[in-house]
Amino acid sequence: MTIFPLKANGKKRDYPKEIKVDTLLTKKITVKQKLKGLVLGVFSKYLFREIYTLIKQKKINYKNVVTVVKVTAKGIILSNLLEDKIDEGKSNYIYCYWNNELAIAGVILKDRKKNIKVFTRCHGYDLYEERYASKYIPYKRQFANKYDKWFVICESAKHYLTEKYGVKNENIILSRLGVDVHDNLSNISNDNCLNIVSVSYCVPVKQVDKIIKAISDFSSSNPEITIRWTHIGGGELMNSLQDLAFKLFEGKNIEYDFLGNVSNNKVIEFYLNNKVDVFINASASEGVPVSIMEAMEFGIPVIAPNVGGISELLELDSCILLPEKITEKDICNAIFSIYKSCKDIDKREACKTKINNEYNAQTNFKNFIENFK
Repeated sequence: MTIFPLKANGKKRDYPKEIKVDTLLTKKITVKQKLKGLVLGVFSKYLFREIYTLIKQKKINYKNVVTVVKVTAKGIILSNLLEDKIDEGKSNYIYCYWNNELAIAGVILKDRKKNIKVFTRCHGYDLYEERYASKYIPYKRQFANKYDKWFVICESAKHYLTEKYGVKNENIILSRLGVDVHDNLSNISNDNCLNIVSVSYCVPVKQVDKIIKAISDFSSSNPEITIRWTHIGGGELMNSLQDLAFKLFEGKNIEYDFLGNVSNNKVIEFYLNNKVDVFINASASEGVPVSIMEAMEFGIPVIAPNVGGISELLELDSCILLPEKITEKDICNAIFSIYKSCKDIDKREACKTKINNEYNAQTNFKNFIENFK
């Protein structure tokens, strides 16, 4: 097995000696390669078919055409780079963790060589067109059934692929992600205290401002409760969100902290070393958030909207599933509803059991590998 990362930053991970890591795709693409990819892309059958798809979907416009040209060129460049790595004497499996330009390159390469099978996983940004202003992602329809198998992380994604893009049901496999399991539960706060955590990038789609407004409203109605809110994750809106929190929390019984971007290990340490009562997600679009899995694995009940595959995670009384389009009032009411029950040991154990049974990384990854034997 050879892994071809698109980026190679930071400390090198440990991996088994049987696995090779080839950094070919991390190297800067030369001007010559770009020009060749652009010329081949503009005159390729893939581009013309995709333009037809745009016309048929009534999504033809300058921006989408430019996007298609860029994606086509990138797919051809990557396929050219990978072609020399194909073993002509045996079957080659290409697996792409994201359904992006590399997956497109795999399909293009498969068209050239018959000893290749291409498998792709999809998550959120690489699946749901609604996440984009253009409401369009290149090559989803044209290549829908070119992949030998699609691996999805939730049932709703499986339905989306069939209904939106026409992927054949038999070509889709439900293969859940997962998290490492631990023996511990997070501790709970004292009476008349509520410790809330949220984990996400500070970007518009995550709607962290609604969490801030909801906590402010809850505190106004329940001033006797000491609230401690911690947000983990940075991003373009972090400064403005800090300003909003300062403005709305002033004079209220609320302590808060923005930790910014931290490593996954630090998130786990936070759950182990701090009292956490409830986790809140307010995102307008998701796949199946690993951040929610991690919180529940430590027994933390969750408040989150019914987007992506979140409903499959919150199929238990311990948590609160909000409507797809939420308001700060929805979140505030949910906090009020869960304030006492979130500290109940049985409900916290139920959260942990749900993750251990269905989202255990070791179990799910072993099951995933069985698909290639």
